[in-house]
Amino acid sequence: MKLYNLVPTDSRYNDWLFWYQDEEGYVRPRQFYADLVCGLCGKLDEVAAISRGIDPSVKIRSKRDFIEMSDGLMTVSQHAKDVIIGEGIKGLRFIALPDQKHFVPWPEIRVKTDLSKAGFEFVGPRCGRCGRYRGAYVGPFAISLTVPDDPMVVFASEIWNEDGRGRVLWLFAQEPVAKALKLKRLTGLEIIKATGSSPDAQTSH
Repeated sequence: MKLYNLVPTDSRYNDWLFWYQDEEGYVRPRQFYADLVCGLCGKLDEVAAISRGIDPSVKIRSKRDFIEMSDGLMTVSQHAKDVIIGEGIKGLRFIALPDQKHFVPWPEIRVKTDLSKAGFEFVGPRCGRCGRYRGAYVGPFAISLTVPDDPMVVFASEIWNEDGRGRVLWLFAQEPVAKALKLKRLTGLEIIKATGSSPDAQTSH
């Protein structure tokens, strides 16, 4: 099974969706989402935030097609969205930012994940209010994922990765998607072999 991660390369900008950096350098939740922050651990509910929509104050400075956001998600350009749809790649919902030129690619398919094979390193303790770990790192390994039958579907694990601030999105794709996107040379996109994928899977850039 050849699986790949679709990863935005490091950005020189600190672009945020749900948070912002104040004049003193402190990172705070945007007022639009302040009520979605857990009062005990301080993590924001990104799923609820996405359902609410994107704050009108959000601006993107990067000119790349795939853009790493500082709060664990990613955005894509209109060109990247058009390429993904044009290549028949499915499984993503595109949530428009206020500028109508950038979009959050949100996975509509989150697959069953076998925790005994996933390789997660959970850092605790779990929050007594929202139940989230302080961190969930390393996994999920490809071998733990129930891969969709359709090879043109982009998907994510049902179990989120977590850092100290909140959820981190990892997108998975099979080889036909990886090949199609590689040929389009989208800027800011790195296509890497998923950890725990088949040994004959090759990294592509």
